[in-house]
Amino acid sequence: MKELSAREPAGVAAAGRIVTFYSYKGGTGRTMALANVACLLAETLGAGERVLVVDWDLEAPGLHRFFPPRLRGQAAASDIGLDATPGLIDLFGELASRLPAEPATAEDAAEAAARAAVEGLALDSYAADTEFANIRILRAGRNDDGGYSKRVGTFDWERLFMRAPAVYRLLAERLARAYRWVLIDSRTGVTDTSGICTTLLPEKLVVVFTPNLQSLSGVRELVERATRYRRDSDDLRPLLVYPLASRIEASRQDLRTRWRLGDKDRGIVGFQPMFEDLLARAYGLPACDLGTYFDEVQIQQTADYAYGEQIAARSGGDRFSLANSYRVFVERLVAAGPPWASAAALPPVAPAAIAPPPPVEPLWVAHAKAAPTESFKVDPVTRVARPTPEHRGKVFTSFARADRARVEPILASLASSGFDVWSDRELPYGSDFSREIAHQLEMADAVLVFWSQESVASTAVRDEAYVARQRGRLIPVMLDNVAPPLGFGDLQSHDLTSMTRRGLDELVGRVDQLVRTGQGAPATGAPPTRRQFWKEAVAVATLGGAVLYWFTSRSADPKPPPAPAPAPLATVTVPNFVGSDSADAARTVGLLGLKVEMSTAPDKPGSEYIEGVVTAQTPLAGTASPAGTVVRLIVASETAYAPTLVGTNLNSALKLLADANLRLGRTSTVPVSDRPPGTIVGQRPAPGAKLPAGSAVDVDVAAESKLVPPPQRAPNPSLGPSLGR
Repeated sequence: MKELSAREPAGVAAAGRIVTFYSYKGGTGRTMALANVACLLAETLGAGERVLVVDWDLEAPGLHRFFPPRLRGQAAASDIGLDATPGLIDLFGELASRLPAEPATAEDAAEAAARAAVEGLALDSYAADTEFANIRILRAGRNDDGGYSKRVGTFDWERLFMRAPAVYRLLAERLARAYRWVLIDSRTGVTDTSGICTTLLPEKLVVVFTPNLQSLSGVRELVERATRYRRDSDDLRPLLVYPLASRIEASRQDLRTRWRLGDKDRGIVGFQPMFEDLLARAYGLPACDLGTYFDEVQIQQTADYAYGEQIAARSGGDRFSLANSYRVFVERLVAAGPPWASAAALPPVAPAAIAPPPPVEPLWVAHAKAAPTESFKVDPVTRVARPTPEHRGKVFTSFARADRARVEPILASLASSGFDVWSDRELPYGSDFSREIAHQLEMADAVLVFWSQESVASTAVRDEAYVARQRGRLIPVMLDNVAPPLGFGDLQSHDLTSMTRRGLDELVGRVDQLVRTGQGAPATGAPPTRRQFWKEAVAVATLGGAVLYWFTSRSADPKPPPAPAPAPLATVTVPNFVGSDSADAARTVGLLGLKVEMSTAPDKPGSEYIEGVVTAQTPLAGTASPAGTVVRLIVASETAYAPTLVGTNLNSALKLLADANLRLGRTSTVPVSDRPPGTIVGQRPAPGAKLPAGSAVDVDVAAESKLVPPPQRAPNPSLGPSLGR
């Protein structure tokens, strides 16, 4: 069996994935399946990555039994096992309190309020570490005052949705930024919370069922409802359904075959043909064959795990073991290919979503309606095979790493429309970063720069935008209502702050126009700088209905050849690097076709610059220089902090200064009577002061006090006998 891996290849986002585990009835082993999947996923994580398990079965919480906290509480075995630790219901209580009492009349205002409420949550205060490495748990809630059931019973989930419809999606996005995998244990049946968990939150939906009519009919209705909602809504995220047959009794071959494939004489449809029909209709497939999938993915009934909360994946085992059954399913889940794809057809590691369909269909469904004679290629964003459309040009994309989850649907829409989409995730391992990006910028027919709260402060994004504008290939796109950086406020940005279908279609049309005509944003000679921004808000106008290209209606129009890639710039305007991070500055120099030399120098005391920041440059900013010119950057050396020397002696002070990468400066002696000679009684600068490495610290040292006695006078005879007699 091949090694399980959750790492994704270059070009695939490392954003977290939201997975909901749902069953229509209890007793299917849903929570046990989630626990085993979580442990197997935790084995595959890279440095700094974590799994979060969420107990959303609020009426019957039990996930915490599989994942006891690192520090065990005192809950008795007879109660529900919840203590004073806050959890999901408490999180939503705070979330509701952060929202306006009445829903906003404008959609943008409602989403802005929801985003502010979600971003204001202290997520770490609700999630707790468990005994398992890399796994945290968001429990159902606290029960310190016995009021848990009251909070659960009185919370109005529908009202929360009406006040801020985007709140659940935004919470999912925030969780995905914080964790590599988020596994949600959903409530059974048809309830408000089960609807939230299955339709509003996940990218992957695992429906756990046992072979009986109650379980099968319940999950069929749920899948139809969830896929219909996502298909008809403006939610652009993917939703991929994985059926998980559970509690399969291996010893009864006849019953196992009957309930899998069906028996007309007994009125049994069979779960395989049921799901084949269900997924074919949901995803618009001409046919759906789940034979290979169910040959591999079934969770058998095992008597050893019928008692207690045990996790089979921790015990290992051979190919007939329960642990191996869960591992096979996790391989499918990580591979992220649709369940109707054969294991051999799946990529070695998998994409984040199903390949997006043409613009006339929602982005979340899999596009598999092409005739068998059409050619196929692997989608550059999702790594899923799809029909190869007409090549329409190369698109370079620039955005902040924190925005990748929001940008992915946009890249998918461009890729499905025939554009060759490139981002820095496409960089092959071992490549020259700056050289490769400069090459991709030079070859791009269009450059999309996504402005957001994070990207406007990114030197790398601003530098790429500057180069794209110099070449006349720039299309700025607004993800947030922010002011563009200095040098870009005069350009009309494409508004995708609400991420609507119309906005996506218009963006694709604008890209196509640039590729066809070669007319992008006008070049400018004023490069953006690191810390300069517009002080007044810049109005961001949308394209509206001014220019709208419907690709289906233009299919018969002759398409002119793409404009040739522009020639490299012969002369470059040197940007201002002073105050920039040296690594960012060096990267920009490479993007502009220049060369860089860097040297370090101690900075002046009291300077704003710290270690690694450029303090001077040659040539100066704004200089027009030929390509290949050497740009020399002076970088501030290591920063040090003055230790506390007062009260020590010179020998101790010398050691403290050496440890802090500083040196002893002027030594002055001060006569004092209350300190032993040689004690340091003062220092300049004061303890804790920030200094360039190698700076000197002056000290005052106590000297021995030499008190001169008053002179002796001869006695005055006229005064008579002295008082001492």
